Amino acid sequence: MKYYEELNVSNVASKMEIKKAYFKRVKQSPPEKYPEEFKKYRKAYEILIDDTARARYDQMNELPTKFKEIYEVALLDMEKEDYESVIGSLKELVKENSKHEGILNLLGDAYFKNNNFGNAVKTFELLVESDSENLDYRIKLANAYVERKFTKKAIVLLEGVLSRDSRNVSSLQMLAEIYENKGEFSKSRSYYEKALKVAKAGQLITLELQIALIFISIKQQKPVNIHKHLKLIEDEVKYNPAYSEEVIESILYEVYELLDSEKYYALKYIVELLEFLSEMEPNHEIVEMIKNQVDEMYLAQTISEDKNIPESIQALIAVGLKDCDCDSCRLEELFLQLQIMEENSVKIANTVKYLKKTYLSIYEQNASFYEKLQNPKLRRQLEIELKKKAQKENEKLILEDDDFYLPNEPYVRQGPKIGRNDPCSCGSGKKYKKCCG
Repeated sequence: MKYYEELNVSNVASKMEIKKAYFKRVKQSPPEKYPEEFKKYRKAYEILIDDTARARYDQMNELPTKFKEIYEVALLDMEKEDYESVIGSLKELVKENSKHEGILNLLGDAYFKNNNFGNAVKTFELLVESDSENLDYRIKLANAYVERKFTKKAIVLLEGVLSRDSRNVSSLQMLAEIYENKGEFSKSRSYYEKALKVAKAGQLITLELQIALIFISIKQQKPVNIHKHLKLIEDEVKYNPAYSEEVIESILYEVYELLDSEKYYALKYIVELLEFLSEMEPNHEIVEMIKNQVDEMYLAQTISEDKNIPESIQALIAVGLKDCDCDSCRLEELFLQLQIMEENSVKIANTVKYLKKTYLSIYEQNASFYEKLQNPKLRRQLEIELKKKAQKENEKLILEDDDFYLPNEPYVRQGPKIGRNDPCSCGSGKKYKKCCG
């Protein structure tokens, strides 16, 4: 692995020099003509442009020869996401060379990736103690603190980093994310904007920050700059199409978060974002699927605000739009239908006519039920059928409850009791009360 040689740069080259060298190599060996050479150059670029990966690579080259081979295998295992193997290999090296920063650094990364945040904290604390001037170690420790929910410690550490390097993009971005998770969107936005300004000045990739600012704007319900950020994203992707899929995945992840939390105010902005993604990659399967979901949510919102539709029918329509066949939804639908049967028949019949005229697609989803509601004879037959169904479901639930009761004997715990402040048995490194408790 001779990444500096692959790009023909020195081991003290700046990010800008590495970026220029990479694009020069790509022009000399375009991927469509020289796919294997391109893979080597791309790999070298990905390692050297990333601060963490580059530090690992440099530290490997500084290791004594007898440790270098083990460390190199650990690096490959790290790429394969085989974190258990990395931890196993490096713990043995630590016993022989406990103070080598390269070994501890990679071990801390492996602990972190393996969700063992307690050991990650301990390892990065050792690194910060051994080299207090290394800001990268402080940022990694802050990240581990965040995962352990030591938010105040993380903020103090990151603000300390910024007091030494006010243009540290990683620290600015982490503080933005911390405040975003706390719901302090104004502070979060301020840090994202500072990070974006610094990244632009350094000609760094800004896609992640642009996307973050779009969704912070939506959460603040002040999406004034969506078009500006989308245009900048579009320009970066045109310059480097390889980032297209990453952009789509990032935006879709954030869209899912908003949809899951049922932020109806965000729907019109989500539609705009999905249109942007469709233009970037037409007929993208997941984008089209979410478009349909958003259309249904729009419809559900419109119906929920329509005063011509009684709440019982609104609730029935909402269950139908879930398109779910689980027992819970099936029972909810049954008992809502029974509730509707007990309401004023003339009013319900008029509502059905209104549904058919105004929301034909919704009417057709449950046409058989709605048609019977308008015919007195069919309505009476339907009521009898629904009551029989409900009786069977009640009997079934009673039987299931009887099966659930345990014999009248004292419960005996298997194994020792776990205290709330004890380490959780799942191995996360967190206290039981903060994890599975």
